[in-house]
Amino acid sequence: SFRPNGGVIDPSGFKGQQVQYMACPGPSERSNTKVTTVCFGKTYDRNLVGREIETTEPLKKNTQLLQWYGSKDWFAARDVPRRNVGTKEYPAPLRRRKEKKKVAQTSILVPRSCSDLGGRLFEYSLHKCVGVVKEIAYKVFPELCKEKNQEIVAVPTFQCALFDLSSEQATITNEVGVEMNKLHLNFVTFESIVYKELTQLGYFCDSVDPLTGCAMHSSCGIRYSEVVGMQMLLGHEVIKLENVSFSVHPDFRMKSYPVTFFSNAPYEMINEKIQEALFQLQVTNILGLYNTLNTDII
Repeated sequence: SFRPNGGVIDPSGFKGQQVQYMACPGPSERSNTKVTTVCFGKTYDRNLVGREIETTEPLKKNTQLLQWYGSKDWFAARDVPRRNVGTKEYPAPLRRRKEKKKVAQTSILVPRSCSDLGGRLFEYSLHKCVGVVKEIAYKVFPELCKEKNQEIVAVPTFQCALFDLSSEQATITNEVGVEMNKLHLNFVTFESIVYKELTQLGYFCDSVDPLTGCAMHSSCGIRYSEVVGMQMLLGHEVIKLENVSFSVHPDFRMKSYPVTFFSNAPYEMINEKIQEALFQLQVTNILGLYNTLNTDII
């Protein structure tokens, strides 16, 4: 285990040993277990070691216990085809049908545009908020004045991570934790520039904190769901893994790191400030790299 006191089990050489596995759900199946944070036994402890696993739903007799292995790459790396594991005698729970939700009638002001942000592929687009999306924006950001005919612009952004960010396993590995911290810092650095520029001009601008789902700068309203937001703004697919909903980016898939910010500034100005901020950060990174190389040479 990657957790402290997680233990490593090596039963070889012990009498009565028997290796047993929980299968990974196949393409048409879903997992029905999850690991908890409860671990016991130190690494290579010769006594009892293990980790607590619990079911996520009531199970009928003979139903298989299934555990998601963390990524489809697990099978590809081993050249093993991923198949359904349920049988008539020992059934496996089937995937639930995806919930069909109405996509809000949002007007695309600026289509998807890609750039670099801190060494990661960065994508953004600008959308006019109407109907439900606009009402959600008011509830998330109470300081956003409800002026008549005020245009609210939503800017969903995405960074492409180096790793799949969806699995439970991913949340406890050091490399993924470091990657998520970098993506968070990338966005905060970028957002702080756009926020400063627009607010100094007298416009409202605020972002959804990716760590809390709450307003980052202004007074806090309700929490904002990036999963619901991306579905309403962009029509992104939503899937459930381990009873947690994830938004699936059409290109980045499960490597997507989504964060949205909102403003009542003219969309042309927002787009201009976004491009200026990205250019400024790219120049800063280039100068930093140049200085590092010069220092190494000296």
